[in-house]
Amino acid sequence: ELKQVAFSRPGNFFSLTDGTVVEVWRGGSAPRLASRHQADAEVTALAVNEDGLGVIGTADGLLTRFDADRSLVFASGGRWTALSFDAEDVIVVDDARAELVRLTTEGGRSLIAALPGHVSALAVANDGESFAATVDAGILLISSTGEISSARCDCQTQGLDRLQGNLAVWVRGAALVFDGDSGEPRLTTLPNLFSLKIGR
Repeated sequence: ELKQVAFSRPGNFFSLTDGTVVEVWRGGSAPRLASRHQADAEVTALAVNEDGLGVIGTADGLLTRFDADRSLVFASGGRWTALSFDAEDVIVVDDARAELVRLTTEGGRSLIAALPGHVSALAVANDGESFAATVDAGILLISSTGEISSARCDCQTQGLDRLQGNLAVWVRGAALVFDGDSGEPRLTTLPNLFSLKIGR
């Protein structure tokens, strides 16, 4: 049973898991398996970058990078609920500490922001200067300096999928688009195209 799916920023790779087995696939007209990783605990979050490098957070508190050749645990002790890449850095939500954190390839860790609630999905702007994150009451816009604003909605979000633009995302589970590029974050409702009667 498929539990989670994540796409690289340009969409050339995607990662999926059934809960413990994680696969990274190269996309295109004929997708092919790039790497496979067996986790020792339930996968709580996953991400993949444009080079096919996968990262997973697991219920035992580990963060692991992997590709076709090797896997490496590079952080531990968190409750990881959302992950995303920003160039080579990994942006992570540590739900245990209610923090949004940047982890570098050299092992550095820096706090971006203290979070006001549980976050289950995350998207990074193309310029790396802002982040979108789901909370129970809507979507947060978080700057790289830790300032937080929000767009509220009475909706159940299942994830964030990147659209064209610096920080525009489709809110999975709701017919909404989040626009983090304008001065104030906003949610736009999309019409139900299937309800339109074309030609009438």
